Order: sequence, then structure tokens, then C-alpha cells
Amino acid sequence: MNAYNAQAGPFFGPALYTTLSQKPLRCRFEFRKNRRTLQTSPAGRVQVLIFLGEEASAPRSTKIETTRPVWENRYRFPNRPDSIDLNTKIEGFRRRLELAHLLLMQEKIGPTPRNLYLLAVWMQKRHQRTGFDPQTEAFHPDAEVQHTFRKEATDLLRGIRRKVVTLESLYGEFIAVRGRLINDNRFTRDGEQISTATYQSYGYRWKLIETFLREANLVDRSLLEVTAADAVNLKEFLQRQVSRYGRPVKHSTIAYTVTFLRQLLDYAVLKGYLKYNPLHAVRNGGKSKASPKPLTFEQMDFLERLDLPHDLQHYLESWLVAAELCLHHADFMELPTMHFKTDPVSGRRYFIHPRVKQRRADIHMYVDVTPRAERLLAKWGGVKGLKYAGYSLYHARLTQISLLAGLRDSKGKPIRLTFGMGRDTGLTHRAMLKTPTLVLQANAGHTSSEMLTKYVDAGEQLLLSQMAQTNPYHPQTLSLQ
Repeated sequence: MNAYNAQAGPFFGPALYTTLSQKPLRCRFEFRKNRRTLQTSPAGRVQVLIFLGEEASAPRSTKIETTRPVWENRYRFPNRPDSIDLNTKIEGFRRRLELAHLLLMQEKIGPTPRNLYLLAVWMQKRHQRTGFDPQTEAFHPDAEVQHTFRKEATDLLRGIRRKVVTLESLYGEFIAVRGRLINDNRFTRDGEQISTATYQSYGYRWKLIETFLREANLVDRSLLEVTAADAVNLKEFLQRQVSRYGRPVKHSTIAYTVTFLRQLLDYAVLKGYLKYNPLHAVRNGGKSKASPKPLTFEQMDFLERLDLPHDLQHYLESWLVAAELCLHHADFMELPTMHFKTDPVSGRRYFIHPRVKQRRADIHMYVDVTPRAERLLAKWGGVKGLKYAGYSLYHARLTQISLLAGLRDSKGKPIRLTFGMGRDTGLTHRAMLKTPTLVLQANAGHTSSEMLTKYVDAGEQLLLSQMAQTNPYHPQTLSLQ
């Protein structure tokens, strides 16, 4: 739309229109024959369709009356009096829509096609009543003329006022709602409830988004103007940032931040602020993938024989038991409450216990106790003699053990032990020992056998890396088959 000319005034209309109008305003005019006239009558009215970005209005009447011949010949014979009159009225309505958009932005009212139409019709009626052009009054050099016009316009705007919803105000609504859904009891938590840690993560990610908005001067921008380009700009902005220690922002942090932005806009769609989420088309790679990093059989034997100070030895061998039983940390913490049974045929012990993280799904683990686990349990007087501590403390102790053990992978890189690595190792070793699929699925406590593929692949890669060190053939010629 071409910017209209206006005299310089306190509001500087055209410049402000260009600055605030982030979403393009377009309109299309159509002719519609009057329904109440005779079938052969060419009389009708001009309708307008208003487009504001991706938002469009239904056809609305402009109250401009004309006939079919004049409408069809207004460009073919533009110098005819009837064509000049029609084109002038249409252009006047178009300019009033532009002015209405500017006034809505200045008054911090969310512009919609309906609001634009209501304000444009009011200006059209006022022009017919007073004879003064609304554009001239809105930016008149005389402050009193401006004040009179804007006061009447403000009175009308009070009736159609709609708060401009920004990302900042949306986050305030979102965080208030989520704060009422906190439930740290994972056994009673329903589908919508969250933990305190999840609630706190929203604040960390919002700080990154807020920093980007302030740097780009987009804090006060309406939600209607958010596009997929904002997600790309957010990514590029975070990639250029460094922490106070001089380290760049992690790729996973950037990915989770963009995901949180998409989550906010999904909430805006549910609230009715948006009709669709503009970030659904944005691909968001870079999150940490769940790829098992198991230890070899020899490395597990080495750790079992490792001689450490008593406290670290207690942590290490308790972790080895959890690894042999394929337990997450949350499941391991419930090991003292698990009831062990003995198979009458093989004589091996096993237990059946519901998965802690998937308690609501009623998923159970069926795990047999391996010889290594039996040895370590006997050493510490059973399951109650193992070391039970929080995840953070276990993480710190396993880091110390990693430095003392000096384990390295097939590429010579140091191996850093984590609690999850134990479960990955236990399941991968069972896959390498040709455990039947249904049994392995029961060991893992998974609902689908497709989730076991990563352990089978990890076992194959582990075997290939070991064979490649002693086999002269290329690793691609080796396989589990």
C-alpha cells in the first residue's frame, strides 16, 4: 500500500505508520448487486475485503453505491465523471483504512480487520457530517484540531479496545497458569502437571528470549506480528552470545529455547490470540539425542576389580548393580522395596516392578539378577546395603571415579561415567548375548520393541570397534551376523 501524504504534525503520521506496521495491510474492492432491486437493475454497492498479514475479513460494505457498467468501465474510461467519482470514493476508503491502522497502533489496540473496518466507517460518516477530511484533521498543524478529532476517535476506540498481547504479557499468563500445576510427587502427577524443575526451566529459557527481544527492540510488538523469521533470528542471536566464562551457548540450550518459544505460541493459539502457530514450519535440530554409550564387558570387569577408597568403592559397586539390573536412577532408589523371586527351573533370582518414570502407564520391568549383581549384593549384605544418594551426588562421585579409572573409548577419548550409562550398558550387553526380543523388552520396561533398536545398534557398533582392533579387514565388512 502506498503511504499517503500528510502534513508534518506532532504525530508524524507516515513515518510512524511505516515503523509500526510490521504486518502488511492490503484491501480488495468488489462489486455486489443489490438484492432488493429488480433482476435487470445494474445497481449495487462496493464491498471491501481487508487483509492484515495472514488474517482476512469477510466482504464488508463500504456504503459506496454504483452500477455494474460504471464499475466495469472505471479503468477503461477513467476520465468520465462517474468513473472519477467512484475511484475517488474507493481511494478515500482505502486511505481511511490506513489511517485507522495507524490510530489503532498508536492507541496500543491490536489491529484486526474488524477494528479497521469499524474505524474507517466512522471516519467516513464523520467526513460526510463535517465535511473535513479525517487525514487532514488527524495530522493538522493546529494542536486543537488534532485533539478534537483524536478525542472523538478515542471515544469510539474504547468500544472496540483490545489489549495488545505481546510475548512478554503472554509469558506472564503462561507462567501463572503453569505455576498452579506444580506437583513434585511423580506418582500422583497427571498429564498436565509439572515438576518444580520443569517450572524453573521456563524462567531460564525466557531470559534468553527476553534478552533477544530487548536487543532487537521487539518487546512491545504484537503477537500477530511474530513470524518464523523470529525463531531463526533468535537462533542466530544466541549463537553469537557467550557466557560470563567466555563459553558459547550450547546447541541444545538454543534448541530448547526455540522449542519453548513454540510452546508459548501454542498456548497463544489455545487462548485465541492466534489462529495458528507460525513456528510450526521451523525445523529445530540440535537437541541431545538419546544414543547409548555402553561400556565393554572388559571395562565392566575392570571396574569391578578396581580398588578405590571405601566411599568411592561403595558408590561404584552400587552403580554397577544398577547397571546390571538395567535401572534408571529413579528406579534404583526403589530397589530396597522391590520383591525378589527365584525361578524354580534355572534357580536365578528376578524381580517385577513398575517403572517409576512411567508409573501412570502401568509399565513393569521384569529383570533377572546377573552373576555380577549377585556377587556385589552379597558383598554389601543385600540391596539395603547399597549406597542410595541423589542424582547430583552420584554424578559428582562417578566423575571422580572416571578420573581415577582412566577408561578410554575406541578412539582414545576419556570416558566419563554417568548413571544413565549403566542402564545403557546393561541393556546393550543383554542384546549382544542374543537375549530374545520380548525378554529384552521386559528387561527395559518398554511398551514397544522398536525402542530396543538403539541398544541392538549400540551392541553392533561396540562389537565392530572391538573386532576392528584385531581384525585386518575393513570395519564395514564386519557385522553381528
